[in-house]
Amino acid sequence: MGISESTVSRRKAEGYFCNMAKELAFLGIQAAPPEAVLVSRNYLTAVEILADAGLKAERARPDALGWD
Repeated sequence: MGISESTVSRRKAEGYFCNMAKELAFLGIQAAPPEAVLVSRNYLTAVEILADAGLKAERARPDALGWD
C-alpha cells in the first residue's frame, strides 16, 4: 500500500483510524472487506420476503419432499 508498518502503528496509537471511521460513517460510507458482497436494505428485504413465501408454500404442500 505504500505505507510502512511503523506509520500504521503510530496512526493506530493516535486514534487516526477511529477518527477516519467516524468521518466515513458521517458521510454515509461503509467500509467492507474485499470479499464482502454488499446489497441494499431494500434488496435484502425483498429476498427475505420471497424466501419466506417459498418456505410457507413448501410447508403447505400436501406431499413433502422428505426434507424432514
